[in-house]
Amino acid sequence: MFWRLHKAIFAEQMDKALDVIKQLGDTCQVVSGTPSQLAEVPFYSIAQPTLAITTLQDAQRLIRKDYPSTPWLFFNNNNYKVSFWLPRIDNNIPTLNREALFLPVGLLRNLTSNQVDRIVAKGEKLFIKPDTGNKIFTGFSITNDDNFLESVKNHLMFAHIEPEEMCVLSPHKDIEDIEWRFWIAEGKIIGYTPYAWETEPEFQTAPENILKVAEAMAKNSWQPDYIYVADFCTTKIGEVMLIEINAASTSGIYNAQLDKLLPAMRATCIKEFEGTIED
Repeated sequence: MFWRLHKAIFAEQMDKALDVIKQLGDTCQVVSGTPSQLAEVPFYSIAQPTLAITTLQDAQRLIRKDYPSTPWLFFNNNNYKVSFWLPRIDNNIPTLNREALFLPVGLLRNLTSNQVDRIVAKGEKLFIKPDTGNKIFTGFSITNDDNFLESVKNHLMFAHIEPEEMCVLSPHKDIEDIEWRFWIAEGKIIGYTPYAWETEPEFQTAPENILKVAEAMAKNSWQPDYIYVADFCTTKIGEVMLIEINAASTSGIYNAQLDKLLPAMRATCIKEFEGTIED
């Protein structure tokens, strides 16, 4: 099997990833830098199972190149729009933005106080994030007060975003610093890791309440791909919530146990290549 790994995705785990792939007897191409700096795909990759775990920009480039290899990328950007996946998540799975409303970015400037008040009460925070999984801007919260509308209109985040791009509006929820990323393949959890924005927590066993919700997501009636990642958090009042789902080929590895994760991903790749995977 052939792998294409980007250093930015694996960071401190890069050497470990290469060691695991070597033990599996596979070939690996390591790349780094921006799309214009990246090496082309070797010709010998196209006749065998392949998998890229790389940056979003590289994944988009690889799709445009239309390399004739399978599966190559577990990456379907449409499936990771909140407006697409949220209605497909069973109601028994607690989801952070279940109460979301969707609005084109260009119409945020036209919000009225009455409209905002219908989403969150005065003094409460409204959370705004992009609908797309591309993270075209970083999600943020603004308090619903007398300065709310002015703050939204003047937010520099929207200066260079096309007005038709959709955003998600939902009540802000306070969550714990440590979140959890799970890799799910063919209805089963194949790996996970804690992560945080300010620190990088060491690997630890996931709490039972986190595992329970992750397992429910793995059994959801709709699945976005043969392999994908699902991120979970715990609110300050102890609720476990699904935050979002993302492509397995473009999601950070953090401190996942690669000696378990990579062989499991490999097995699914080979099954798809051979046509033996079950839909």
